[in-house]
Amino acid sequence: MRALIAATSVGAVIQPTTPSKGHPPVTYRERQWVPLSWSAGLLLLACSLVVAVWAFLGTTWGLGCLVVVMVLTVGGLYAWGRTVIRVDGGRLQVGGAWVDTTWLGTASALTATQTKSALRSGRPDEWLHLRPWLSRSVRIQLHDPADRHRTWLVASRRPDELARAVNEQGPTGGGSDD
Repeated sequence: MRALIAATSVGAVIQPTTPSKGHPPVTYRERQWVPLSWSAGLLLLACSLVVAVWAFLGTTWGLGCLVVVMVLTVGGLYAWGRTVIRVDGGRLQVGGAWVDTTWLGTASALTATQTKSALRSGRPDEWLHLRPWLSRSVRIQLHDPADRHRTWLVASRRPDELARAVNEQGPTGGGSDD
């Protein structure tokens, strides 16, 4: 048990891929890490702030700013990029949000142009999970009368696979009937 806790505290996620007692099979999983180019750009921006503080206030303030800015930058990049999209036998999970597959409708993969058009429409009943480094997305219809969001727009590196997994797990695609 300690190994499991230690493994999950550093970001390793143990995912069953075959049905086992209490665990449905995972049909789709994607972690949305921040690309190296974005990380490098944000770190260079943070370094320029540190250099400005150092030049204006001196070495002590510069070193203090270096520690604070680097911790915030690296922590922010980690938090921003640790989002997981997961479809398993009972639910769709996007980051901390999830919905039972019984409430899922159809899912369709959108091109970059269609994603931009969907964002320009500004639908108030659409829940958005976007990352600026991902240009494609999936629009997922929901049929939950208690939810004010009728669709989810989820950015993805592999939108065709995500849409296929959602469609297979939805109420008409063979998902769980619990």
